[in-house]
Amino acid sequence: MGITAVDVVLPCAIAFVSWRASILLYAYRAYGPSDLYPAFIPLSLPGVTFGMGLIWTWNRRPDGYGNKECIRITPLLWGYSTLYVRSPEVLRQVAGGGSNKTWIKPDWANGSLLLYGQNLATENLEGWRRHRRIMQPSFSRSTYELVWRETTRIYHDMVKTEGWNTQSGSIVSIKAINQLTFKLGLYVIGSCGFGLPEKFTWADPPKGEKGQGNIQSNIASVEKSSLTIQFAPKWIWKLPSKRLRTMWEEYTSLTSFIHTEVAQRKAIIDEALANGGDDALDSVNQDVFSRLVLASQSDGKQALSDSELIGNTFVLLFAGHDTTSSTLAAAIALLAYHTDEQDKAHQEIVKVIEENPQFDFSLSSQLSYITSIFLEAVRLYPAGEVGIRECLEDTMLRIPPSDEKSPPVDVAMPKGSTVVVDFIAMQYHSRQFADPLAFRPSRWAEVGEDSATAFSTGPRACIGKKFAQTEATCFLTNLLRDWRIEPLLNPGETKEQWKTRVLGKVKIVLTLTIADVPVRLVRR
Repeated sequence: MGITAVDVVLPCAIAFVSWRASILLYAYRAYGPSDLYPAFIPLSLPGVTFGMGLIWTWNRRPDGYGNKECIRITPLLWGYSTLYVRSPEVLRQVAGGGSNKTWIKPDWANGSLLLYGQNLATENLEGWRRHRRIMQPSFSRSTYELVWRETTRIYHDMVKTEGWNTQSGSIVSIKAINQLTFKLGLYVIGSCGFGLPEKFTWADPPKGEKGQGNIQSNIASVEKSSLTIQFAPKWIWKLPSKRLRTMWEEYTSLTSFIHTEVAQRKAIIDEALANGGDDALDSVNQDVFSRLVLASQSDGKQALSDSELIGNTFVLLFAGHDTTSSTLAAAIALLAYHTDEQDKAHQEIVKVIEENPQFDFSLSSQLSYITSIFLEAVRLYPAGEVGIRECLEDTMLRIPPSDEKSPPVDVAMPKGSTVVVDFIAMQYHSRQFADPLAFRPSRWAEVGEDSATAFSTGPRACIGKKFAQTEATCFLTNLLRDWRIEPLLNPGETKEQWKTRVLGKVKIVLTLTIADVPVRLVRR
């Protein structure tokens, strides 16, 4: 008698049930009862495809945690028990960096950021400190002054190239402002982060090295298909599929661009070292990219391997434009709907410019309301929606009380435990922000920038925060000085319906972004 399907399936089913039962039993013994028992952990392919999905906390905001600071999720069919937290106090305990050697970012959680190699965003402990030492000096006042100048230049280049009528009262209709803010973000990072202003002009985007699209389309394609590129077997790219072929060509085009720029910058630095030593490097050592290349050619503790150099270059391209651009689009959408806040912003701009005709970075400190608009957009639409940490040893987490009468609670975290810092829930936490669903830029005058936890906190806070803030403040100032922003309505659509269609929808690929933002600009 031959082997039947039951003979194969039954032992596999028993093995699977036993495996899951052992995981559930361990979770109960280690952590106690959980708050949610979904089929799959949200941060997994089955969880995204069939389960709660990546934006489950967005859909449940602001009350997805009830009155708790953390919730434990233990999946029944796939994944391991995970603690989700929305407390800034817990974020400060697990963020890492500095002397914190208990919590790290696990490689499995870095996903596509490791596509080209280790980098500042993925490294831990001594490796992270080495990357930070290399990059930190480039984020200085001179860099921010350059960001202000280049953002202004690119804004005027955009207006001219797009053919916007600049006569008072003229109207420009834009179906998706996101397309312009993403291009702006890429051009600012290309000019200031890579020192390549001549390659990033609005009318002539830098072409892909393999003739496939341009760098903007390459980055967008790689972002969407990064997991496929990273984990798919090599033979899949030989299949007769136009979609797969385009995906691979976009990836190789971006790869060629990065390698070409690295090789050219290495040659420039080698020539400067050969001809004039360290003094000659002053002209090529002003941007982040040059510092990375120089570090790859150094000896000792500061040296970067080739893969680390390429990895940091990719993250600089991706994180340097994607997050700021999506937040700018959200800020423009919010201002289009909240005309009272837009009027306050315009009044501040007029007052500051009248008192300081020289339009440079020195104005940024006086444009506090514009900066607050950006911070409020970051809060409402946090580009980095989660932060994942894993403990290297048995430890305790102190969970703050949900009310003033209760004491804090110490939670045991065995070695290997995972914590997901839920930045969406944190930004909509009523204990941190009163009336969390409301767009209220004035709140930042009360709570201060230290509450902008969407940039993380402590030593591992986003190194590009000031860069992004400067770019956003400058662009919004230019835009609001010249144009009034209004919703671009569909035929028969009301402003409230536009709000639901635009402000209430997000998508998550590698970052959280607002849906397409249709607006019309009216020249002042």
